[in-house]
Amino acid sequence: MDNNTIEKLKDIELEILIHIDKLCKQHNLKYYLVGGTLLGAIRHKGFIPWDDDIDIGMMRDDYNKLIQILIEEKSNKYFVQNFNTDPEYPRYITKVRVNGTQFMEGHLENYNMHHGIFIDIFPLDKIKEKNEKKLDFRVNFTNKILTLRTVRNNHTEHLSKNKKILAKIIRPLTFLLPLSFYNKLIDYIYEYENDKDCKYVTNFGSQYGWRKQTFPIDVYGEGTYLEFEGHQFMAPAKWEVILKSLYGDYMKLPPEEKRNSGHDVVHIDLGKYAEN
Repeated sequence: MDNNTIEKLKDIELEILIHIDKLCKQHNLKYYLVGGTLLGAIRHKGFIPWDDDIDIGMMRDDYNKLIQILIEEKSNKYFVQNFNTDPEYPRYITKVRVNGTQFMEGHLENYNMHHGIFIDIFPLDKIKEKNEKKLDFRVNFTNKILTLRTVRNNHTEHLSKNKKILAKIIRPLTFLLPLSFYNKLIDYIYEYENDKDCKYVTNFGSQYGWRKQTFPIDVYGEGTYLEFEGHQFMAPAKWEVILKSLYGDYMKLPPEEKRNSGHDVVHIDLGKYAEN
């Protein structure tokens, strides 16, 4: 990608975040900058120079409310992508994508789904205790359900040769239950402690894994505002606890060979935003 395309891509993503920030303020919902976006806010007051996405997290109740609000907007501009709105979409987080654009990742180019430019919204789920066996079971079990969904949708490119053979055998069985059953089961496994008296919160959908993403609830708390690309956005109250867990010495720049976004981008189309 040339620098001009990258800058316009970031502008589009920032516009999505500004819209979500506005909606959250209107409806008294709380969100937090997370992951590389949080790191960028602290270390660069904006995007990490070699990064190309925006991540936010929301407590499960507010997350569900925001998704419903976004869907009810019936916007011609944005598409809310998750299991329920885009059946072949394989991840357990929500993306807000821009219609008429494309951000095509190599490992997903054969998926019949919306591929627009996006930002990620992660659900944050409360847990009573950091019981490693129970949490590992929840994550491993849901990963198997996710694999079954992917096999059902006839995507086995990522599997080994032996697992592809097994997938071909079991695929007919995956149709014995409706797709909505898989979706609701994953929701239940991750959500079921949210209405209980919990000390911790975790991000089950994070690429960093639940261990690095489990914190006392007050780490997120009421939040605090941080500068990001000239705007003020909400971040966790004790953001330094999260950054130390994820990145260690988070103010130190990584070596140049590790400065990449992590996305295997094969095509970008800015649509009408290319000239604007």
